[in-house]
Amino acid sequence: MKNVDELVRKQHKTPKGEQPGPITYPQVSLVAINPHTGQILALVGGRNYGLSQLNHAIAERPTGSIFKPFVYAAAYNSSLNGLSLSNGDGDGGRVFTALTQLNDEETTFTYDNGRQTYTPKNLISGYKGDVTAAYALAHSLNAATVQLGQMVGFDNVAALARSSGITNARGTPSVAIGTYNATPIDMAGAYTVFANNGVHLTPWMLASVRNASGDIVSDFSPEAKQVMDPRAAYLTQSLLEGVMNYGTAAAVRGHGFTAPAAGKTGTSHDAWFAGYTSNLICIIWVGNDDYTDVKIEGAHAAEPIWTEFMKRAIQLPQYSDVKPFSAPEGITTARIDKTSNLLADSTCPGNILYAAFLDGTAPTNTCSQMSESPQNLIQRILGIGGSKSETPPPAPTTGAPIVRVPPNTPPDGNAPDTTQQPAPAKKKNFFQKIFGGGKDKDKQQPQPTPPPQ
Repeated sequence: MKNVDELVRKQHKTPKGEQPGPITYPQVSLVAINPHTGQILALVGGRNYGLSQLNHAIAERPTGSIFKPFVYAAAYNSSLNGLSLSNGDGDGGRVFTALTQLNDEETTFTYDNGRQTYTPKNLISGYKGDVTAAYALAHSLNAATVQLGQMVGFDNVAALARSSGITNARGTPSVAIGTYNATPIDMAGAYTVFANNGVHLTPWMLASVRNASGDIVSDFSPEAKQVMDPRAAYLTQSLLEGVMNYGTAAAVRGHGFTAPAAGKTGTSHDAWFAGYTSNLICIIWVGNDDYTDVKIEGAHAAEPIWTEFMKRAIQLPQYSDVKPFSAPEGITTARIDKTSNLLADSTCPGNILYAAFLDGTAPTNTCSQMSESPQNLIQRILGIGGSKSETPPPAPTTGAPIVRVPPNTPPDGNAPDTTQQPAPAKKKNFFQKIFGGGKDKDKQQPQPTPPPQ
């Protein structure tokens, strides 16, 4: 908590000449569980029992962005169930992948049969325009995630969350960014679905009750329920590895935790961090009892606590055997060029992302084909513009086949993503210039901003 206390002291810095007032430091909770049994291994209910007797591990609070992975998991589930996503602009359905394009710009969403509206804000990161799903989750973009929730169906997102133990979730646009309450114990159980092949385990502390002779009076079995396809769980987990390696949780690596891990930051008026290895899930919550804003992001308030706890935990023999996450059958991992979102080959070194895909959904073209001019492309399509005797250009000397790679890639494989900038204004493409079309849609009138949810 030293890091949090220092940030709070800076927030309360007294102007010169004034007497310093009392500082109220935020409360904290920590819950660590076994991802494969649900057993609670460690629990911290507050920072000082003398100051507050409330067990914050069982106190319901808005979950913030640690909820967002359930939106992406619902999208993967839809694809596995044969349902295609549509963004409502008439482009038809499409299978969801890490490279699905999402629009991250200020948008007003309607719900409740058009009677209510909701406009999510990207107050910290600003709006980024068209981005990939992997980028949107890694950098915790609100508008893009709500758009994905609309494509999947807010009711479907909420249903998956309820099946995963987040029982307060409801099918409104704000569900996508974690406005509904859950306890730290609830969220520890919810993350078992990603760490445990789609199986939700209800966290538990009591295994059995015995009498004075040692005989079992009552025996309690863990509650387990398959709530999503193992492939959907792994694909979501792969995105969460990206959050840890080059997204909002990259400070974990900077603070010296190098073991294979996946996780997500969260910020509402509280601060959260949810992360796990192959054998330990840990949830951190930081907040004020009076619900005032701690004004510290999850990456700065909760992440350092998580990192320090996990660094010490993996030094213990029972948690030291941390393994890379293993993919189930039906998953392929490919090297992707971040600039083109195509398979990486020798022409695009240095901007590489390792992304997991359902078999058959990864890109098939390579980044080297991006350098081909539109004129040459249309000539090849229509078979014009050169004699038949012309020699075709040589193929790249180094191809870029889809290859299975270790799911937990080294930091230099998933370097900080600085290549994806806010999208510029759309221009007519080559075909539109020739054949016409591509007019801009009528601009929407601005919608009123709804009250906070």
